[in-house]
Formats: sequence, structure tokens, C-alpha cells
Amino acid sequence: MKHLLPLLLAVFCLFQFGCFGRSGGKPAPTSFSYHTVEAARDLQRVAILPLYRHNSVGKAANSLDSALASAFRELGQYEIVTITEKDRDFAFGKELPSLRVITPEHLRKFRESHHVDAIVIGRIDAFVSFDPIVVGLESHLISCQNGDTYWSASGHFDGKHKAIQKDIKDWYKETIGSGQQSIGGWQLTLQSPSLFSRFVTDRLVESVLW
Repeated sequence: MKHLLPLLLAVFCLFQFGCFGRSGGKPAPTSFSYHTVEAARDLQRVAILPLYRHNSVGKAANSLDSALASAFRELGQYEIVTITEKDRDFAFGKELPSLRVITPEHLRKFRESHHVDAIVIGRIDAFVSFDPIVVGLESHLISCQNGDTYWSASGHFDGKHKAIQKDIKDWYKETIGSGQQSIGGWQLTLQSPSLFSRFVTDRLVESVLW
């Protein structure tokens, strides 16, 4: 029995305190999936490309471009360079290419012309700008030095789902502040495409450093 005591304590620790959970104690996201590597922390200058769009996505989704760049700036980890749609199309085409066909040569030329270590490239798969707001988004951080993908995240955020609403409430309290008085409070996010875009990009981008 004495020999079993350390094992029982270890098992208790795993289940009671989550010893096998994500490093840094970050909660597992329920609204999106992601993958990141330590090398993402070593980058310095990162270019944010305008997001590609699914054919069904209209101009109302433009708010996601600025929100994504802002989310990366707020990480405080990188110097952010924004790229025009014309420069994006010249380097990578007008449709989101498969990550497997973005060659080291493409990335080398882009690095030399824009003096960046990596690019953020992605696509808006869904955007409904009226209540309930819906955003489907994928985004990737790719090294211009070796072509490796250092971070990827994708998710479908539907404002009518209770789990998303709870997450928005938490995000609003963290970002806007519970002391800030505004008409509608956190629920305003469910009716504002720009606020909802900010919520989505903040949630995705914070996983870069998890």
C-alpha cells in the first residue's frame, strides 16, 4: 500500500489540478482550433496580408482586416507591417493558395521586398453582419526564412450560441472593462460587426503565444 501512495497522489494531482493541461494554464478554446510552436516567439517583423474572402463574403467583412492587424499589435511581440491587397495579389495571387504551394522562393522574394520575417495569411469563410453575427475565419503565420507554419488557427463564431456569448462577455470585461458604462454593455458586441470582428481576432491571435 505504501508503494501505491505516490502513484495515487500523482493521479489526484492530474485530475484535481490539470497537471497535463496546456502550458500557462490557458483554457481550451471551444470556438476554434489552433496549433502553435515556440519559434513563433522569435520573430520580429511580421507582415499582415489582407484576408482572402470566400465568394459569398461581402465588403462588410473588411472590419476583420484592421481587427486582425490590431490584435497582432496588441500582443506586443512583433513589429507589424500591413500589406496592400495589390501587393498581396502580386506575391501570392488573388485566391488563397494552398500552404503547400507557397514556395520558399515566394517567401524569399517577399522577405527581401518587405523586410519581414514572416507573413500572416488567411481567409474569411463566412461573415454575416446582422444579428446574430457569424464569422468563419482561418489564419496562418508562416516563416519567410524556412517556409514553416509557426501558427494556425481556424474557427466558426456564431453569435447565437451560448458558449460564444459567454466568451464575449468575458472578453468584453477583459478588454473594454466592467467599469465602462455603455448602452447594451457586452451585448452590443452581438450587434456590432466591428466589435464582433475584434472579439474574434483577439481570441484567435492570443493563441499564438500559448
